[in-house]
Amino acid sequence: MISFFNRQQYRHSNKIHISQSALEHNHRQLQSLHPEAKVAPVLKNNAYGHGIKIDQKYRKGDLKEYNHWLLSVGFRQHTLGSATIIAKRDIEKISKLVDEELSELKEVMSDYEGVLNKAEKMNPDRFNYLQLGNSWHQLHFHCIPRYSSKREFKGKVYEDKTFGHPPIFVPKEEELRVEEVLPIRDYIASHMD
Repeated sequence: MISFFNRQQYRHSNKIHISQSALEHNHRQLQSLHPEAKVAPVLKNNAYGHGIKIDQKYRKGDLKEYNHWLLSVGFRQHTLGSATIIAKRDIEKISKLVDEELSELKEVMSDYEGVLNKAEKMNPDRFNYLQLGNSWHQLHFHCIPRYSSKREFKGKVYEDKTFGHPPIFVPKEEELRVEEVLPIRDYIASHMD
């Protein structure tokens, strides 16, 4: 008799790629056929057994949406003001970016640096950008402001213990709760144009 508890965990053999541009095209087609109709897309959590988990928690850190990128405050504050720049289209490699995306990426980074430099509780000494993609393959950049001295925000002291060297990443177990991220997001957003 096979024990229920000794079975190996089921692994999905299917891989699903969802294209934002294809979805937008389909939406435009539907709207052209029935302009008065309202469209409400629905995806069941776990996508009917395909393993797709929808976690809207991380969208609460969103600061600004650009044409090709999304700038979002990180739930793992490696240093105060850490953020993520995420490609909006399905892409994994920097080498696959088109000129428009590269140009706008420069704009996003410049905006991010400008905002944090204006924020008196932050005002970093340097900025580090890392693109790794080891566990999450969607192209994204970790934006890590670097500080030569401690910063205090909402009663919590943030210290960049490796200033002048590669940053230390905060483990997932230590990521902030939504109610801790929202004040950081709101503070940064208050300095945006």
